[in-house]
Amino acid sequence: MSTTHQEPSSPVGLKPYMTEPQPLLTVDSNGKLQLNEDTMRTIENCTQPVVCVGVIGPARTGKSLLMNRLLGRQSGFDLGSTLDSKTKGIWAWLVPHPKDANLSLLLLDTEGLAHAADGCCDRENYIFVLTVLISGCLLYNCQGVFDAEKVDKLELIANLSQHMVDKMGSGRDTDVLQLFPALYIVVRDFTLELVMDGERCSPDEYLERCLKTKFGHNKETRTRNATKDAVKSYFPNRACFVLPRPTEEEKLSALEELGEEDLKPNFVKGVNDICDRIHKEVKPKSIQGKVFIGRVLGTLIRDCLKAFESGYIPTALSTLEALSKTECSKGIEAALEMYRASMDVLKEDFPVTEEQLVGHHYETFETVVKPEFDKYVVFDDKADGFRKLEEAIANHYKYLRKINEEDSRALCQQIVKTLHEVCVLTAFEENSYTGEYGLKRFDEDVEKVFCWFGRYSHKGPPEIVSAALEEYKTKIGDLRTTIEVNATEIARKNEEIDEQQRRAIHAGEQRKKLERNFDEFKTQVRRKEERDRRQLKELTTKLGDLRLQHKEEMLEVQRKAKWQDMEMQRANLQLQHSLEIQKERNQEQRETERNLKERMQMLKRQNQRLEVCLEQLQENDSDEDCIIM
Repeated sequence: MSTTHQEPSSPVGLKPYMTEPQPLLTVDSNGKLQLNEDTMRTIENCTQPVVCVGVIGPARTGKSLLMNRLLGRQSGFDLGSTLDSKTKGIWAWLVPHPKDANLSLLLLDTEGLAHAADGCCDRENYIFVLTVLISGCLLYNCQGVFDAEKVDKLELIANLSQHMVDKMGSGRDTDVLQLFPALYIVVRDFTLELVMDGERCSPDEYLERCLKTKFGHNKETRTRNATKDAVKSYFPNRACFVLPRPTEEEKLSALEELGEEDLKPNFVKGVNDICDRIHKEVKPKSIQGKVFIGRVLGTLIRDCLKAFESGYIPTALSTLEALSKTECSKGIEAALEMYRASMDVLKEDFPVTEEQLVGHHYETFETVVKPEFDKYVVFDDKADGFRKLEEAIANHYKYLRKINEEDSRALCQQIVKTLHEVCVLTAFEENSYTGEYGLKRFDEDVEKVFCWFGRYSHKGPPEIVSAALEEYKTKIGDLRTTIEVNATEIARKNEEIDEQQRRAIHAGEQRKKLERNFDEFKTQVRRKEERDRRQLKELTTKLGDLRLQHKEEMLEVQRKAKWQDMEMQRANLQLQHSLEIQKERNQEQRETERNLKERMQMLKRQNQRLEVCLEQLQENDSDEDCIIM
């Protein structure tokens, strides 16, 4: 029998249904049950509540035919026409619910009880327990009449049910009993009239009379009464249906090929009654208001198979506890994933303020996490699962908070660095903070950094922003100290230059005095007037050349100084110029100043030579005076 998948023509959002029955549990060569993962995934992917109908009963009693008719089909599940049972393990068929578009219908066709060929008791028990746990309706299919022999065959059902409700009184009795499905007993090939004690009765009344305990103390009667009591206790929702033989004996081997007109009308009507009642009355299983969807059924199946592999049959209570634990873990995982997805949306806007982060955290927890966790969790009376979820959420929140703080710190540092480079560092490298008002300009530029920094929004938590500003204040304090030291050094150098200028002025005054003395001495050098006049003319010419040269050099210095001031103003307006160009200009400025100093030193040497000349003239005049005398 092949298995395929197709997209359903069913409510939007559902996963693919099955186009034909697929093996859910298969039997390997050792007679062990094996889970078919493809079928399991199809069931688990069903997001609608699932109405599960399972059929059990002795082999070759027409269980597969009944399941096909539940879908209004003649074929689907294989029908056996020989002594070999066609169904091994459990076959499943997931389809849209015929009467309710909001539900899905899962049909389970199980291996016949007490199969004559291999008769594995453990496998038989496992299949029955699993079918009971996941089904909302259990169809028990038998043939003939529901007599003492059929009651005896229910002993297995009664014993397994008794095992499943072991440890009753744990506070979960109601939940445990909710796991038991409705029991619909279908009596096939029923040929008798429904008359008991001379009165006509319904099939349900027929069943109840068959389940009435009888007086007697022998072992057989006690065992049979215990079986009846167990069936009545664990399956309070029960019904009985009787069906005649579907067709003539010679046609039974070709049931799949027969049309509805080839079947007996009473059989067709009986089957339709069973289907209508199942479609109308059987609802999805639910525990504490949690309706079983495909995922929950998958959890139940997998938990049961783990128990089977360990060699024991789980009780209903242990199944519920395992379901609670598994679903709780899935709920934590799903809720945490949705929390992460929701918080990742905010993470794209990092850094944010602490209020924004906390607000989004609590809003996500209340509107997303809790509802998602509630979809999964059952029996979390002590809130252990919820505490684990809170712990996982808290850990991820701490991680997000750390990331937000790191992003905030990096952003604030980058903003401060950029503003510092634009407002302060460029001006510092251009020597804009030298001179008398340099420190004041520096403080004004630093204030611009703080002002512009305050205009930036979305910087993150205030404490991180404050820490970044404090760090910058410490850094800028060191730079301010450097500027103060440089200003002091520049002031000292300016004082030295002023002193040199005062000395130059004094030298000029001395020179003028010597010139006046020279004029007075001219009357005393009449004999050498022409010579002295020539010499004086030459000296005067030289002195005029020196003055003219000095004046031109001073004008050149002033022009270059004015040019330097204009260059400095242009540099302040053109902050975008590269540091290398500015350094070259500063180099040119220093070269100019060095040349100026060299020229001033040269003038000073020339003045010294002039003074020497004047002293020599004075000495010559003195010698001549001595000679005259």
